[in-house]
Amino acid sequence: MKARQILVVESDNFIGALFTHFLSDLGFAVHSTKSAQEAMKFLDKNHCDGVILNVHLTCESGATLLKELCARNLERVCIVMTQIPDLRFAGIPSSEIPSDITFINVNNIENLDEVRWTLLNVFDGKSKNLRRDDLDPARPLAKITQKQIEILSMLSRGFTNAQIANERGSTVKAVEDAVRRASIAVGVNPTASTNMRTLAVSRYLSLTGIKYKN
Repeated sequence: MKARQILVVESDNFIGALFTHFLSDLGFAVHSTKSAQEAMKFLDKNHCDGVILNVHLTCESGATLLKELCARNLERVCIVMTQIPDLRFAGIPSSEIPSDITFINVNNIENLDEVRWTLLNVFDGKSKNLRRDDLDPARPLAKITQKQIEILSMLSRGFTNAQIANERGSTVKAVEDAVRRASIAVGVNPTASTNMRTLAVSRYLSLTGIKYKN
């Protein structure tokens, strides 16, 4: 039986090599790229049975690749492995997420046997209930709104209230209120004597695993 072709998209050399070795041991023919751009070039020229990607790549967001894969609607397995709670944090609205992806939050993995079982079941089509950690109501920040995600994302990238107001076509006063509500959403007490913005950003990045390039 011909080995199934799997593309691993991971910017971290160590993690990429680990996945390549792990999947090869499971009998897959593994290819790897480090960016969404490289992955799309590979997929344009090569057959691939499945893609395993990290939504937050170092060079560019893997959300770009995921959106492209969804748009093409190709019949290949798509597995997202990431630290973010759900794809809203990668800029993909829930309404645009296909129902047939597998979403694994690496923080929920207890051992490699769990990953092995999940991958083999997905690729063999043995399980109709695909793993969707992004739909778990107990996931971090499950109840946070899209607007609050956008506000916290801009705060995390160093935007001032005035810059956020300009970006959103709002007023500074409205942004101040939005920042306060977003801070509460991530568990920060707005009356704390310490800088509320700093605490909110720290809490947001800790819960989502998001890292921005300097």
